[in-house]
Amino acid sequence: MSERTDSDFLSHIREALQRITAYTETMSSSDFFEDIKTQDAVIRN
Repeated sequence: MSERTDSDFLSHIREALQRITAYTETMSSSDFFEDIKTQDAVIRN
Protein backbone atom coordinates (compact mmCIF):
# COMPACT_ATOMS: atom_id res chain seq x y z
CA MET A 1 0.00 0.00 0.00
CA SER A 2 1.40 3.38 -0.95
CA GLU A 3 1.73 6.05 1.65
CA ARG A 4 0.24 9.47 1.00
CA THR A 5 2.52 12.46 1.33
CA ASP A 6 1.81 15.92 2.66
CA SER A 7 1.86 17.08 -0.95
CA ASP A 8 -0.92 14.61 -1.79
CA PHE A 9 -3.08 15.94 1.05
CA LEU A 10 -2.43 19.56 0.06
CA SER A 11 -3.29 18.76 -3.55
CA HIS A 12 -6.59 17.26 -2.44
CA ILE A 13 -7.36 20.33 -0.32
CA ARG A 14 -6.56 22.64 -3.24
CA GLU A 15 -8.87 20.66 -5.55
CA ALA A 16 -11.68 20.72 -2.96
CA LEU A 17 -11.34 24.49 -2.58
CA GLN A 18 -11.52 24.95 -6.34
CA ARG A 19 -14.71 22.87 -6.50
CA ILE A 20 -16.28 24.74 -3.59
CA THR A 21 -15.50 28.05 -5.30
CA ALA A 22 -17.04 26.81 -8.54
CA TYR A 23 -20.19 25.69 -6.71
CA THR A 24 -20.68 28.96 -4.83
CA GLU A 25 -19.02 31.84 -6.71
CA THR A 26 -22.28 33.16 -8.20
CA MET A 27 -24.42 32.59 -5.09
CA SER A 28 -25.38 35.06 -2.40
CA SER A 29 -25.31 33.92 1.21
CA SER A 30 -29.09 33.59 1.27
CA ASP A 31 -29.02 31.54 -1.97
CA PHE A 32 -26.47 29.23 -0.38
CA PHE A 33 -28.49 28.75 2.80
CA GLU A 34 -31.61 27.96 0.76
CA ASP A 35 -29.84 25.39 -1.46
CA ILE A 36 -29.39 22.15 0.49
CA LYS A 37 -27.68 20.36 -2.41
CA THR A 38 -24.97 23.00 -2.63
CA GLN A 39 -24.55 22.98 1.14
CA ASP A 40 -24.04 19.20 1.04
CA ALA A 41 -21.57 19.48 -1.84
CA VAL A 42 -19.54 22.11 0.00
CA ILE A 43 -19.59 20.30 3.34
CA ARG A 44 -18.67 16.92 1.87
CA ASN A 45 -15.89 18.26 -0.31
